[in-house]
Amino acid sequence: MGDRGVIVVKCGNEIAPAAIYVHSNGYRLSELMREAAPKMRRGDPGYAVARLCGSIHEEDPTGITGLGLVSPPKNLQPATLANYSPGDAGVAVWDVGTGEITWHGGYTVGDKLAALYLECGVA
Repeated sequence: MGDRGVIVVKCGNEIAPAAIYVHSNGYRLSELMREAAPKMRRGDPGYAVARLCGSIHEEDPTGITGLGLVSPPKNLQPATLANYSPGDAGVAVWDVGTGEITWHGGYTVGDKLAALYLECGVA
């Protein structure tokens, strides 16, 4: 059934108006976020999620059929995120203020990518 995953973008307590769902590239979420990081708008979750979606779509110019926007959860508590998870890769929560990514509800639980912006040289 694919390798599903969701990316929720936030800045502090502000959650982006949409989350990104991938149906078959869950194992690549970290790579997709790393590739998008230089294009992101630090500190603005609305703009950041739009740029992230565009970057993921550009990854396959013939069209990604398993890419969508979904409503994000109302809160980012671990129990809520575990229930929100589509399974497989789970949910990545990317704070575009700090660059930190945390994982919930999938095989990536417990992984942490700290300061992704700093690794990619984004100010």
